[in-house]
Amino acid sequence: YEVDAFLDMLLKYPRTAPNICKLLIQHLAGISNPSPQYISDVATVFKEGNYTASDIAFGRGKYGDLRATSAAILLHREATTSVLDADPTYGSLREPISKVLKYMRSLEYVRTAQDKMIYPILDRMNIK
Repeated sequence: YEVDAFLDMLLKYPRTAPNICKLLIQHLAGISNPSPQYISDVATVFKEGNYTASDIAFGRGKYGDLRATSAAILLHREATTSVLDADPTYGSLREPISKVLKYMRSLEYVRTAQDKMIYPILDRMNIK
């Protein structure tokens, strides 16, 4: 009983919902620096356990309902608007090497003997 009570206390702590929601936004929506309003809106849904979008209800009304929370993250206006895409401070940051690797994978790059390596680190990787 003591462990359950301790876990309930941690879950109900006032800063738990915003911290969990910020991490979920970063991983699900791909936004490395979400606005405080976005975090607050999703934290409210996390606490209430239900979310409604376009007359569709998500969640069962229980504290910490992940169905409602994930719907709030993915359907929030900050995650769906295209206006914020032009803002250079919005979105997620990627390391330059991961950008290059993602681009190369999207083009189905296959290394050949004639390739000249621009990035020495790529020469040490197994890219197929």
